[in-house]
Amino acid sequence: MVDVYGNSDGALLRLMGEKVKELRLAKNLTQARLQELSGVHRTMISDMENGKNTSVVVLLQVLRGLEALYLMEPFFQPAEISPLTIAKLQGKKRRRASSPRRNQI
Repeated sequence: MVDVYGNSDGALLRLMGEKVKELRLAKNLTQARLQELSGVHRTMISDMENGKNTSVVVLLQVLRGLEALYLMEPFFQPAEISPLTIAKLQGKKRRRASSPRRNQI
């Protein structure tokens, strides 16, 4: 597992590029073929694989071309509510009705 907080942005870009290249080679695709599949120019794919700065849109297009958008699924998962938060919210629920106050009659 990569320590995402312990790495610089540049290091993370290099790791991301290595992963893209690994996925591309696992599918036996050239950069030129990935260009055709993704619509991203070959030099941009090369730059990404070499850890150069890229946009999120380009990353999504390349992952789509690699049929690897599943890698983005954790990003779109709904936030889970912790058991502590659930307990706090349940503590605010009414548990029984109260009798009317004298001033409200």
